Amino acid sequence: SSVNCGIINYKKQLNMKKIVTSIAVCLSGFASMAQVDVVAPNFTADDINGTTHDLYDHLADGKVVIVDMFTTWCSPCWSFHSQHYLEDLNTEFGPNGTNEVVIIAYEDDPSTTLDALNGIGPNTYGDWTAGVSYNIINGTISLPSEYGTDTQQLVLFVRAIKKLSVIWLV
Repeated sequence: SSVNCGIINYKKQLNMKKIVTSIAVCLSGFASMAQVDVVAPNFTADDINGTTHDLYDHLADGKVVIVDMFTTWCSPCWSFHSQHYLEDLNTEFGPNGTNEVVIIAYEDDPSTTLDALNGIGPNTYGDWTAGVSYNIINGTISLPSEYGTDTQQLVLFVRAIKKLSVIWLV
């Protein structure tokens, strides 16, 4: 009935607010946030476990998608990673929680090796895979410029309207 649909829609809106609030609270001491009036370009890439991720497919499934753009040689990126904010969000809202969020850590330097992601070699601050239950993509190409530049780490979340909300990490 239309009443049930209204209640379900209202609950979804409340839960979306909870997700957005959780993201903001988790990152509040670490970042500033802005809505960007740009449509997030689609990307498709395989994670380090061989699973293919297509941004628009995740959005079509009704998920909020969080994309953490980082490089293994970035000190602020490692500091953010070490705080486990994304792991905490994935625990609550990811596949083993409410299953409303997809988190993708996207290593945005095409020259980065899997060894560097695993903490081996000179171009890494540590093992980026240890204790991580969310998706990690070792990008063979940089994401489109709408996602930002390599001068700072960005955490983005994209909702069904495909508009980017950007969190600049400081």
